[in-house]
Amino acid sequence: MTRRPRLRVENEEGWYHIYCRTISRKGEYPLAEKEDAEKFIEILKFYSEAYFCDIASFCVMGNHYHIVVRFDKPKHINKKELIYRGKMLYPNNNAWVENWDKGHRSHVKDRLFNISEMMRNIHTVYTKWYNKKYERRGRFWAERFQSTILVSGDAVLECMQYVELNPIRAGIARKPESYKYGSARLREMRTDDWLYDIRDVVGLKNKEESYTEYKRGLYFRGEIRTKENQAEIPETITDEMELGVYKRQGFKQRVSMFTRGLVIGSKSKIEDWLTLLRNNGYYERRINPMVYEGVSYASLR
Repeated sequence: MTRRPRLRVENEEGWYHIYCRTISRKGEYPLAEKEDAEKFIEILKFYSEAYFCDIASFCVMGNHYHIVVRFDKPKHINKKELIYRGKMLYPNNNAWVENWDKGHRSHVKDRLFNISEMMRNIHTVYTKWYNKKYERRGRFWAERFQSTILVSGDAVLECMQYVELNPIRAGIARKPESYKYGSARLREMRTDDWLYDIRDVVGLKNKEESYTEYKRGLYFRGEIRTKENQAEIPETITDEMELGVYKRQGFKQRVSMFTRGLVIGSKSKIEDWLTLLRNNGYYERRINPMVYEGVSYASLR
């Protein structure tokens, strides 16, 4: 059966939640070693600078990862910048990059706004590095990466927090910022200069106030279990935070939309996506968006 094309935001800014698991048996955690997790983050950072995108949050767990990423709206790129980014993609072929013809430059330009191309780079480079280190061959990733489109600010904010709470839910950290292989740690250490500006997520002009406001929401989400046998941030820790308005909002139920959804956003935006997909013959099962208690957005599954 022909594989359906991946949903992508076309001709405008696009937000995505990316998720993928490694090939591993039960109890195996290929990404758990310090060097292995840090190498993945290094590669993620490199390609986020080569492509026209920003990483908003990420978490590298023992056998999978999560990323929230924003891609720029496609735009004109001058030849100098295109060659600069081309040399990042092809570091061993600088002369070839400098001699690209107009058609090749156009092809690469389109690629630099494509989420699938960036993830292909990340997966391929990491697999080669990992296989060389451990003297192994074959695939490293268990599947195609899964992607969910986020089409509202609330969905982006909630998804970022969902990603950074993974170590809490797994019971391997008591605070999001204490986990070394996630973006919450970078923000806490103020080494997040390569990540998407937290002020634009929270909507405040002051960066320190934005850090505090975001952390409040993260702690509020973290103290609430969304399924059985799930760990949470202890109340003794959350009591130290002035949670304020977050005591009155946020969902308190188990939702799988961040890993199983196709699109997440306001109900009207999801209705637009349903109409678009039905008109193109891709999606005929569902008539209405899926809505959730306690939040202002819906999802397409």
